[in-house]
Amino acid sequence: MLRHRAAVVLALLGSLPAQATFVPEASIRLRVDGLTELFAALPATHIGRLLGEPVAHAALQQALVRYRALVQRRNALLGPLRPVLAEQPVWLQSSFAEKEAWRFWQEVDWSDLRSVELAFTPPTDLATPPRHVLTFQCTPRAEGRLTARFERLANELRQSGVWRPADNEKIAGVPGHVLRGPQPEASEHNGEPMAPAALWLLHTPGQFALAGGEPGPGTLVEQPTPRPAGASLEFDVPALLQASANPDGTVDPVAVALGLDAVQRVAWSARIAGELLLEEVELINLRAPSGLIGAMLGGTADLPAQALPKGALLQLRVAADLAQLPAILEALEVPLPPEALTGLLPHLTGGIALGTAAPATGGVIPRLFATLGLRSAEAAATALAELVPPTLLGRPVTYSGVRCTTLKLPDVPAGLQPAFAVHDGRLWLAESPRSLRDLLAAQTDGATAMDTADAPLPPGEGEPLPTFDLRFDEAAIYRTLYDVWLPLYALTAATQPGMKALLERADLPTPDEASPHLGRTRGVLRRRGDHHVVQHLGRLGGPLLCGYAMTWGPITSASIAEPWFYDSMRGALARLQLEAAWTALSKWKDQHGSFPPDLGALVKAGLLQPDQLLVPADPAPDVLKLDDGRVVRSSYRYFREPVAVNAAEGSGRMLLIGIEVQQSPFSQRPMLADDGTQPQVWGNTANQPIDEFGK
Repeated sequence: MLRHRAAVVLALLGSLPAQATFVPEASIRLRVDGLTELFAALPATHIGRLLGEPVAHAALQQALVRYRALVQRRNALLGPLRPVLAEQPVWLQSSFAEKEAWRFWQEVDWSDLRSVELAFTPPTDLATPPRHVLTFQCTPRAEGRLTARFERLANELRQSGVWRPADNEKIAGVPGHVLRGPQPEASEHNGEPMAPAALWLLHTPGQFALAGGEPGPGTLVEQPTPRPAGASLEFDVPALLQASANPDGTVDPVAVALGLDAVQRVAWSARIAGELLLEEVELINLRAPSGLIGAMLGGTADLPAQALPKGALLQLRVAADLAQLPAILEALEVPLPPEALTGLLPHLTGGIALGTAAPATGGVIPRLFATLGLRSAEAAATALAELVPPTLLGRPVTYSGVRCTTLKLPDVPAGLQPAFAVHDGRLWLAESPRSLRDLLAAQTDGATAMDTADAPLPPGEGEPLPTFDLRFDEAAIYRTLYDVWLPLYALTAATQPGMKALLERADLPTPDEASPHLGRTRGVLRRRGDHHVVQHLGRLGGPLLCGYAMTWGPITSASIAEPWFYDSMRGALARLQLEAAWTALSKWKDQHGSFPPDLGALVKAGLLQPDQLLVPADPAPDVLKLDDGRVVRSSYRYFREPVAVNAAEGSGRMLLIGIEVQQSPFSQRPMLADDGTQPQVWGNTANQPIDEFGK
């Protein structure tokens, strides 16, 4: 049967156009195109040179090793759970199906690929799981090898006895491998049984598609439009708003206030441009911009001059249409005193400059600056005097010859005591008097904005709009992240064992090592018909790519571990293992009148197998050597005298407790009580070190 099916598939592939490409419908698409070209061009870029430095190269290798260990450990749980998949919750079955399909991807070498796309469609209701489709196009030399691996995975799933193949189903008119899991037990939604988990795999010439969930709409494109080498992320905004709409079909008022209901698509992209990276964020409108987006794009005021003090990180200067502000704030439920809208707002031009700098020595809060253009400085000063209650006023101070007002805000950190001044036709604000002093001192003749040295403007079609200016300093941001914020993050991450990132601060290049490869950049906003495009040309691209590049290793890569999914799979297996343990323990107690001295006694008596209580890939199980040479390994600590666990989440006298703490703070810890029950123990007790129990 399988041999016949393979022959049919190969015959069909031979009849398809050579460039046929499957394109799934989706609301979100993340793509990387031209991988061969990117790998060839990367060494000549500044970021490529940084990655080639010994410390950075070693960090990447370390991240890869740790990632593979995570994948191996997670995959080790898939096998034992397949036979009992029907007993698991529907959401776990759906996640399980996704991981089954993507096992193929985890073995692929990036050098074999030309492009990769992850397409995502959110659920429309609780009964419909989200749909993830991973497609990639391979190089001609790799197709035979990957086809063999692809068919091997498909056959393994079809023969698993768990995934039921649907031989007559097609995907975009092409036979694929569509498989469904067992019907979930007691899984109803609105009185109707929920569909079983599903996964599917599809192979067209030069392309492979793998997905978790029922096959969704898609098309087969004979001659796809070539894409430039680079990365892209696209959002179908109307589809996403529809998926998150209110029960009556109306769009969330917050989305309307933001102006998202007037947007057709948001697209981010990055590509190599010589030694630099070009980052673009494109906004394509359905109609005239509205809400907050419309206010940010619709201003005509001059941008206020705002030089920033030493340690500047980032600055945004924009002309905003402030007439839309009251309605926006009301819809967003942002409380502002009426006097601020009626007294101060009419005196603002709409020119806004926002800046931030590294924290002051010994501090952790970044310095924050705002400069607002004024129509009438005198009228604005009067409105401010009426707006600020006398109880919040601090002592007046004078900086650089300018009289300033300080505020005393209750119940806020000491570093956040704002100060402001009206000077030279502008309103100056900062998060503290010290920062306002430095801001005013930085204003010198001819200084209009944050210094970006000779940073080039990005090229592109359409004239840059004079109402937008975004600048940042890559080296200064990295130094602040490395010196100030990563040590703080490490303290937080230490309390969440499952959110361990692939890299630690000690793995990263120091600021002195990285700075020669970093620089400053400034962005532009261009209008192209109904499109608005923000462009940046820098060594790390724009602010989004720069921020992701700096935080991926030590912070955001922690999400790769998927602690909630790992804990859920481990918990499902634990329920089975603890049931077997209770059967053995209760038989021993019936025969001897008490519980055994250790787990080894159960193994010697033939009531348990040596590794029957071992979770696959457990990093630190309890190990007991028997006198006959056998070794008992257990992922649960055995307490012959049951220990009391008194927690609000679950209580009882426990015989067995899972040794490894929970990876997710919202997961329960496996425990077996002396009455055979498995209490649901959550919270702090679930994350308590095993040696603390019984003390």
